[in-house]
Amino acid sequence: MLKFTATPRQWAELEGLAYWIADNAYCIEKLPREEYEREEYNRHDASIRASFDALDRQGVPYWVQNAVIMWAQDWRREASEYMDTALARRNITRAA
Repeated sequence: MLKFTATPRQWAELEGLAYWIADNAYCIEKLPREEYEREEYNRHDASIRASFDALDRQGVPYWVQNAVIMWAQDWRREASEYMDTALARRNITRAA
């Protein structure tokens, strides 16, 4: 099984990605479609793309990024569980 230990900088960027993915999922569910498309999409899209670029520059593997996305897409789970705990189940930890 794959294992990854994130540096503090990588972990901070993964937390940012998780935030934007969860916020996007929340807005898709809660906002009327027209309002979401008008106001939220551009902000989410730009922020998520910036997170991907930063994570790529920092050498974070795609499978780690995908694990964060899959966890954060369920915004209820993201709001009720620490990311450390969720990712530890997938052998993704952060350096001390």
